[in-house]
Formats: sequence, structure tokens, C-alpha cells
Amino acid sequence: MLVPSGSFLNFDEIPTLKHSMVKSHPVIMSISLKTSWAQSLYDTRLSNISNGQTQQPIESVQLSLLKALDDLLSLEDSPEGVATKSASIVISQNEPPLMNLIGLTLNAAENIADEKRLQVLVDYFVALASLPDAVNESAYPMLLDMGGWKKTIEPGRIVVFAEGTMWKDLPGFAWNLTERLQGPEAYMYDLRRPVSPAVAMQTWKNINMFVALLAISSPAQNIPTLSRQVARGRVTLAMALEYSRDTRLGKNVNIHAPAAALWLRVARDEVEGMCMKGDQCIDAGDLWLERGGSNVCDMVRLQFWHERLVELEL
Repeated sequence: MLVPSGSFLNFDEIPTLKHSMVKSHPVIMSISLKTSWAQSLYDTRLSNISNGQTQQPIESVQLSLLKALDDLLSLEDSPEGVATKSASIVISQNEPPLMNLIGLTLNAAENIADEKRLQVLVDYFVALASLPDAVNESAYPMLLDMGGWKKTIEPGRIVVFAEGTMWKDLPGFAWNLTERLQGPEAYMYDLRRPVSPAVAMQTWKNINMFVALLAISSPAQNIPTLSRQVARGRVTLAMALEYSRDTRLGKNVNIHAPAAALWLRVARDEVEGMCMKGDQCIDAGDLWLERGGSNVCDMVRLQFWHERLVELEL
């Protein structure tokens, strides 16, 4: 089952692995995972709690992917090893759950604050994109479905989505990441799982740390889908630092600003390089406009961002 969009995955229907020839039936089982992120996601999204016990179809696709990422984040397996393992799980399905894999991994990036683990996620995406092109090695046509776009891949053919080839182009990664970079307010006002301002601030900071680490990763710059992520930082910086307190964004400056501060700490050279080129633009906030600023991200605007962080004592 593919998940076309959204910040969170929909696990209401869980397909079983194709290699199982016997119809799967729910069984009573207890799942213990190594990381708090994986355990929490399993308990709240993947399990069906009944009378204090967990009912789960035997080894669902999502559970297999979650276990692989759990091994990665517990540092029990390498990014390359987990990339190979998860790619094998995805390609084994008649409808490859690529969006589930990307969604799970970005969910981890939103919910993990440890910089070392976020770097591991960056390395994992690099490893995925470095795998050989995926090929339908089964004897049956493979169905691709992404956001309403559908295509059939015949046996022996390379798996190519509208956004490119699996794996080198990481189809779906870019827009899945974009949906998660709408600001911390998106977490506070989520209709299904709204969170407190403090949790929204941390989640926003986590996902921005992940993107900033992508921006400074040398291997990632050799992969078109993962490269030039520093351009996303200009959005976080402008939203956090250019709006007065009586504006929609400015009234939430306290939950925006920590993410902006980490961009100028983690990816300082990359942000400076972007501003030196002056070829990126973003809508100017009212505070920047009052200083005579424009939409261009240049060195003068960068200096303004630094000054604002000092004002905010960050």
C-alpha cells in the first residue's frame, strides 16, 4: 500500500509480505524494538491494542521496514546494510511501498533529536540513492502508484516513477520532505495529532537539523535529489527572523527561532556561500522590508539574520 502524501503514514491497512504463500491471520504477539522512536511508532500506529495485548498480522511490510530502521538507529547495522535490506523489502512487493519507506524515515528525522542518529539517516538516504537501479525481477507486472499517478512495470524492466528511477532518483523524497517543512504550526494544528508548542518547536528543530546535515554532506552533493538542500534553510531563516510580533509568523518566533539558529551553526559556510552567490530568493518579512531589504538572499540579508538572532539571545 502506498501512502501518497501527508506528514504521517496511514497504517489502517497493512499488506503482508509477498513471499508468504499462506494467508496471514492476526495473532497475539508482543513486539519489543530497540529504539524509543521505533517502539513508540509501533505502539501508536502499527499495533492494534486489544485487552492489553498487541494483535498484528505476521511480519507486515511496514513492520519489516520499521525493524530495519530500528537496527540502523540503534547502530546495530550500517546505513549501507540497512539500505540493501529495506530496498529488498520494497522491491519484493507487487506494489512497491516506496512512499512508506520514505515516510517512515522522515518520521524518524522529525522525532529524533540526537545529531549522531540524524547523520545516520542522512547516510542512509545516500546509501539508498547509491544502490543499483531497481528491476522488476518477478514473473508478474509491477504496479506503481504515487499520488494518483499509475504505471505498470513489466518483468525485467527498470522501476521508473514519474519523478525518476528507483533508487538513484529517490522518487517521492523531495515532495515528502517539502510537506514536512511548512513550519512548526503545522504540527500544532495537525487535525489528527496536534502537539504542544514545545513539542512543535523540537520537531521543527529536528527536521531542520536533518536537512542542514544533508546540506553539509559531501556525498549527498553528488546525488541530485539530495544536493543543494541549503536552499531550504533560507525558508526557515526568513520565517523565524523577519516577522514582527504582531504577524502570524512573528507571534510564534520562540518556536521558530531555534531551528534558524542551528542552520547558522551547523551549515554556516553553506548558508554564507548561498548568500554570496545571491541567486536564491524568498519573500521578505516586514522587519526586513523596513530595513529596505528585497527578496534576494544576499550577504546583507545574512547579516540581518545574525543580528536578529543576537536580539533574540540565541
